Amino acid sequence: MNKLQLLLLEDLEEEALELSSFLEENDYEVSLANNAVEAEKLIRNRFFDVIILDIMINGRPDGISLAHRLNKEGINVPFLFLTSMQGKEIFDEAKLTNPLIYLLKPYNKLELLFSLELAIESCYQQNNSISLASDNAVLSPAFLFVKKKEVWLK
Repeated sequence: MNKLQLLLLEDLEEEALELSSFLEENDYEVSLANNAVEAEKLIRNRFFDVIILDIMINGRPDGISLAHRLNKEGINVPFLFLTSMQGKEIFDEAKLTNPLIYLLKPYNKLELLFSLELAIESCYQQNNSISLASDNAVLSPAFLFVKKKEVWLK
């Protein structure tokens, strides 16, 4: 079985490497993008199970802009925001893109892992399909996601 494919849009190299390393330790295959143009190219050329977007990229809210473009083009990949932006105005703008989760930095590692799991379940509208049993699964139009112990596989 394959690992879940995750795209991370993060412009700060140290944060991107730290987060990528943590996610890879938890059995995600991570592709990194440090700007929205690079992220969009990756999205058009590869399949991703979930996307993590930082909002502020090089001083601009490019994460939100990218989310708007994905929605407009009908690219239905579950995404969440992981950002240090706490202002209500930015949050209200981000809400318009229909993210599955909005997490604030510094992030809690367990909270992030749980949020990713919820994003996958929510995207495929199979809430509560996962329990402590290791033989549960989530079915998507293209893949069968199976949870083996604490790890998602497809």
